[in-house]
Amino acid sequence: MLKTVQITSGGGTNGTVTNVATGTGLTGGPITTSGTISLANTAVTAGSYTSANVTIDAQGRITAAANGPAGGTGTVTNVATGTGLTGGPITTTGTVSLANTAVTPGAYGNATTVSQYTVDAQGRLTASANVTIALTNANLANSNVVIGNTTIALGSTVTNIGNLTLAGANISATSSASATFGTSSLLLVPAGYIPILLNGTTVKIPYYAV
Repeated sequence: MLKTVQITSGGGTNGTVTNVATGTGLTGGPITTSGTISLANTAVTAGSYTSANVTIDAQGRITAAANGPAGGTGTVTNVATGTGLTGGPITTTGTVSLANTAVTPGAYGNATTVSQYTVDAQGRLTASANVTIALTNANLANSNVVIGNTTIALGSTVTNIGNLTLAGANISATSSASATFGTSSLLLVPAGYIPILLNGTTVKIPYYAV
């Protein structure tokens, strides 16, 4: 039912609404006595859309809608492979893989060597080799080893090592003349030899200067 509206404007007289038209986006008019004004239907089918492409009019209404690609993704037409990868460019189907480096697969490092590695900007191991450990006396500072009952600081020298048992030792002719055997007071190298015939065999008896 059409409602009569009283309009007051600047002290003028009241009027009566006799006709209501419906403009863009509305239906139901013109109404001269009674009627209903509604939003006009658009060409869009009611429902939900995935990644929709839509058209919006000046009144903010969706006037067209269509489903887009699932997940909002586009169509990939070319996949190139950069540093460290192989398999590209892929234009239809293919496989992208890590490229091989110059490193020979295997275990590196042991008790006497250390492993030296080269790593590229992508964090890949591009070279590996075993390096022999070379230690100088300076590298051994602050370390000790015990020989017999003598503690020797590595990197240093000692003149006396106690409580050793030698098995199968060979003392060369260049040994110091002042060396002695155990508790014996005899020198390691005698002053000379006296040859004698013993049971048909010539032997040498050492003698020492006293």
